[in-house]
Amino acid sequence: MKFSMMVTMLLVLLSCTEWRASDSGGSAQYEDLQYEFPSLVHTFECLDSDALLVQTGALHSLPLFRLLYEDAMQVPAKGIKLCDAFIRDCRNPEAILYHTFRMLGAPAGGHGPPLASTSPRSHTIPSSDNLDLVISELTNKIGFSFLKEGERSWKILPLEIRIRILETLYAMEEADLVLQQFIGPIMDVAEFEKGNGIKQMLTSLMEPWHNKQLNNLSAITYIEKADLRKLSFASRLLATELSRLSRINSAEIPVAFKNCLISTNLGQIGIFGSGNDTIDGTFALLIDLGGNDLHTGNIASPVSFRNPISMIIDLAGDDTYDAQNGYLVNGCMGFGMLIDVAGKDLYQSENSGIASACYGTAMLYDMQGDDIYLSHSGFSQGVAHLGSGVLVDLEGDDEYCCNNSSQGYGGTMGTGLLMDLSGDDKYNYSHETPSFVQGASRGRWAEATDGHTLGGGLGIFIEGGGSDQYHANSFSQGAAYFMGTGLFFDLQGDDHYYAVSHSQGYGAHYSLSAFFEMSGDDRYNPGVDSLQITQILGSGRDLSVGWFIEEKGDDSYYFGNRSAGIGDLNGIGIMWDRRGSDTYTWYQNSLHPRSPSMGQTMKLTPGMRIGPRIINFPKGEQLGVFRDDHQSKRIIVPKK
Repeated sequence: MKFSMMVTMLLVLLSCTEWRASDSGGSAQYEDLQYEFPSLVHTFECLDSDALLVQTGALHSLPLFRLLYEDAMQVPAKGIKLCDAFIRDCRNPEAILYHTFRMLGAPAGGHGPPLASTSPRSHTIPSSDNLDLVISELTNKIGFSFLKEGERSWKILPLEIRIRILETLYAMEEADLVLQQFIGPIMDVAEFEKGNGIKQMLTSLMEPWHNKQLNNLSAITYIEKADLRKLSFASRLLATELSRLSRINSAEIPVAFKNCLISTNLGQIGIFGSGNDTIDGTFALLIDLGGNDLHTGNIASPVSFRNPISMIIDLAGDDTYDAQNGYLVNGCMGFGMLIDVAGKDLYQSENSGIASACYGTAMLYDMQGDDIYLSHSGFSQGVAHLGSGVLVDLEGDDEYCCNNSSQGYGGTMGTGLLMDLSGDDKYNYSHETPSFVQGASRGRWAEATDGHTLGGGLGIFIEGGGSDQYHANSFSQGAAYFMGTGLFFDLQGDDHYYAVSHSQGYGAHYSLSAFFEMSGDDRYNPGVDSLQITQILGSGRDLSVGWFIEEKGDDSYYFGNRSAGIGDLNGIGIMWDRRGSDTYTWYQNSLHPRSPSMGQTMKLTPGMRIGPRIINFPKGEQLGVFRDDHQSKRIIVPKK
């Protein structure tokens, strides 16, 4: 099947299955919630982000978090609008990246009124140009040089494809200049060896989030030197060009073409044919035109701040991306991006990766096929600290397995996104269940240690359709801890959710969380250990807000104590099931045995080790809300 025909079929498929906000009333239905929950209006008004910063001394909290915290009644409306933006632009990788950086307060190279003379692209080569002169110019700019028989192979490629590749090299040269301006101020104060590779750099840069107490506080200084607008601008330049390359028609490639290698100052460029290739090594740009390929080593991951760009486009084939001891789509101090157009693919990494960013951008964009994503380390599958980490899968029945802090996780000044638009997908189905996954975020709470408290980021998880299975342990499926924001959206399908605690719209310690299920007959936590399940389904603790909204369907809920719409310790929790005949099973187990569930407020007691709070709610406020708008519901309380 020709590539162009395949793309047409894919677009038709997506247009049939794509969820739109208008299908269920969109964000408008949530914009006047003061009329739905009048008792909470004054309570929400008590949330004060300025007082929160005075209380915690937190550095580097997201502007978005402060905005939402001041108007937490609008979290559902604004959350749905954000989800709509990602769904609307799902076929536009550069727009997706733009939205993630916009959430960090660092939009660049995206929408807005550019100058009339501003070109949307950095360099356009007319087809009438003499490409030998263009290559000569690139030789002077970036040290362009063919390796081995590369020049002979290059001339076999169709003219249009050669032009696109050369235009991409111009964009890479421009983006490299911007990235060096992003990296330079950080490296000027860096205390780790400049010649260290990605593993040593990651260890040093991630110290604040791996260690509760720092004796050497230089890693905090790195944060202050990071200008995310520069990273945002460079990311847009590169994503735009790689997206254009993904539209190459592989049917136009002559059978005689095998491969072409090019050396540049930016790193190696590789163009591989339609055979079944084994590809090892680090490339600044790798274009694979087809075949069932094996990729090993550092895959779409810059390994040095001196060469901060690494990109792959694979047009067809059932491919295996096995990083082994290397890195897979890891953006550390740079930009890593992989677009796989078609095929049943396996992505596997021993290290943090599969779209993991630290002071950088990482994006994996898979367009078609039943794929498997295996991460054996944490901070994987759509994760970011100071940057953007994005994993998008457009179509197929996929399986995801990960460790902690993954699958749409946002660390300090980071947006982590996992978006899967269709298919019956499984998350951690055959894997030890992790925590802080599937739309989660966490800050660094250091009041009791070195005092360098850091705000959390934004973790977003979006599932577009299919009957899916979600498995997690705690702080997952729309959850946040300490000044983080965690958002979870499932738009269609009869889904099964499994979590043990602190999940499904749960926020703790000055955080915001929201869980949205828009349609389907869903089951929540069936089979989860009834003796362990607790604090779940729309709960907020310690000046946090947790929203749980089930739009429609005949649903079954299983939960323990202190769950289902609980306002805990001056937090706000809302569980709202709007339509359907539902069943609620409450296990009154030995965890928090005196604690209520289903729309109650937990007060501060002397035994709770919570320091003095500058901000508190007026006494007597109802902070926990349980609401089922359908008259037909069953509540079951099994005997102990």
